[in-house]
Amino acid sequence: MKKFKITLIYFAVAAFLFSCSDEFLDIDPQMNLSTDMAIGNVADATVALTGVYDGLQSTETYYARDFVVSADISGDDVKVSPQNSGRFLTEYNLSWTASGGVHGGFWNRAYNTINRTNNILSRIDGLEAIGPNQIAEKDHIQGEALALRALVHFDLVRVFAKPYSWDPNALGVPYMSASVISLPARDPLSFVYDRIIEDLLEAINYLTMPAGVNIRPRGAEAITLRGAQALLARVYLYKGDWANAKAMAETVIDSGKYTLVSNANYIQSWGQDFSTESIFSIAMIHPNDYSATNALGYIYTRAGYGDLLPTDEIKNLLENAGNTAPGDDVRFDAFIKMEANNVQYINKFPGRGGINGLDNTPVLRLSEMYLIAAEAAANMGGQDAAAQGFLNAIVKRGNPNAADITLTGDALKERIALEKRIEFAFEGHRFFDIKRRSENLSRGADCTADVCFLEHGSNRLVIPIPRREMEANPNMVQNPGY
Repeated sequence: MKKFKITLIYFAVAAFLFSCSDEFLDIDPQMNLSTDMAIGNVADATVALTGVYDGLQSTETYYARDFVVSADISGDDVKVSPQNSGRFLTEYNLSWTASGGVHGGFWNRAYNTINRTNNILSRIDGLEAIGPNQIAEKDHIQGEALALRALVHFDLVRVFAKPYSWDPNALGVPYMSASVISLPARDPLSFVYDRIIEDLLEAINYLTMPAGVNIRPRGAEAITLRGAQALLARVYLYKGDWANAKAMAETVIDSGKYTLVSNANYIQSWGQDFSTESIFSIAMIHPNDYSATNALGYIYTRAGYGDLLPTDEIKNLLENAGNTAPGDDVRFDAFIKMEANNVQYINKFPGRGGINGLDNTPVLRLSEMYLIAAEAAANMGGQDAAAQGFLNAIVKRGNPNAADITLTGDALKERIALEKRIEFAFEGHRFFDIKRRSENLSRGADCTADVCFLEHGSNRLVIPIPRREMEANPNMVQNPGY
């Protein structure tokens, strides 16, 4: 059998088989199993959905580590240690090539995961559901698959395309809504955003459970109604649709399902499975989930590799957050830890139960909804007071003694952006925020990378399409500069 180099040439059956449990892999002959046989009932669809979450949980290329780390080491909050073992140097130096770096693996993993969602969605309508619980279960599976398909496409377009704020008509990525053998071209950015939003709006309809109907327990380890709404708020924000971003973020805040972790509990919350503000996390709960030395926390802590360190700038921002005396903000102690030889390491992911690297990866948190609502309100005009209220909730959680922020106009917008940088340091937001806000990438005096400054709009802020994709698909167009 010929081995295809291109991810987007799909064998739907093979992709499904590799997405599920070992029990499914024992079926023979594997390559001849039809999709109808593979997903024949609600229970099968549930197993297939687990395969989608497994795709997000990839030990290296996706949320378990590389996707998050690369978005911070490529920005201005993380630098390589002098004793770095060679990891993430391409990302730190912004020396992208079509054949190098971690993003080629991410492209493959992302489209494989999308294929898994499409396998479910292509069969879900034909599945028989017996009784209200199974009907609700079927609907929930459909909603989760739609929301996860939107999430992965959104992550792809954030990496491999220009931000929407630069040019809505720029090339995005192929939006794959079916598992087919094809050589797809890149869709326009505006088209990709429209499809993401459509998937999320449809997901929200399916994730709304009828009163009195209960399905299997689902927590922050699975995408829920509020998770889909939270992701939609983020997508609207990236699009610059301020009114819808604010409305959707407020819907999540006002749901009452989540509460901000208190100042007193903030540090310890990072060592817990889920906190009261966890909307959606990539869970590392089962022993097989533990990525060990490939885990997110392991790359940062001294007990692990200690390969990557906080920059002087982010340390100063954390120490002086909250506009009172240095060190009063709880986030400095939560995120930074002084170790031997007075070296300060990143400690945001300390490991549960003393197991280094055993941490969930937060994808959506309630605090982001407050800051999305604040940013959207500040950009809508005439809503500075509302923006201040959302912003102060996060500032005062970090430091209850902080004075109220009463800034207006552009100064308020900048303060909201600063708070986002502080609150979400080392969670994989920074590089994308620099791009979407059309900021210059300006690393501090401690920068040792090949590139310490890039003007906004630089081609080097957009990652190249992987070479093997370019070679296998004649319809694929490379990003400028590569």
